[in-house]
Amino acid sequence: MSPASDPQHSFNRVIGPGDVLGRYELLLPVAAGGMAMVWAARLKGSRGFHKIVAVKTMLPKLSEDAQFEKMFLAEATGASRIHHPNVVEVLDLGEQNGVLFIAMEWVDGVPLNQLMKAAKGRDIRGPVPIHTIRNAPEGLQSAHELKDDDGRTVGLVHRDVSP
Repeated sequence: MSPASDPQHSFNRVIGPGDVLGRYELLLPVAAGGMAMVWAARLKGSRGFHKIVAVKTMLPKLSEDAQFEKMFLAEATGASRIHHPNVVEVLDLGEQNGVLFIAMEWVDGVPLNQLMKAAKGRDIRGPVPIHTIRNAPEGLQSAHELKDDDGRTVGLVHRDVSP
């Protein structure tokens, strides 16, 4: 049994590949920020069904902080209401043994920051970077224009835009 699926295990440690959160098996970390880590994960369904998804987990050092937990939950709630082709879909919010996680659509490809790093000093103009740069603001605009159930703008602002 992996530590993430052991109900007696405390998450005051870093979770790792092979740990299971709900229906999601963590495969490998793909990004880390100040509040959370994003993992490539395998959603496991019945009869052998599986699908690759992204799972965002709060960093263990912040999991005891009520303010960060509130921000994480607000992110999941707000992002789940955005429906736009340039915004990843939020599939699930869960908690297992004190680990909060958000399951999201997996977008296959090389992150823009890696392309920029690989192309350092070279001209990277072309259809892919132009398409990316032109369409990213449309996704952000859909977040900024998000309305609540009463039709009022909720004032959502993405605070962590990076390539």
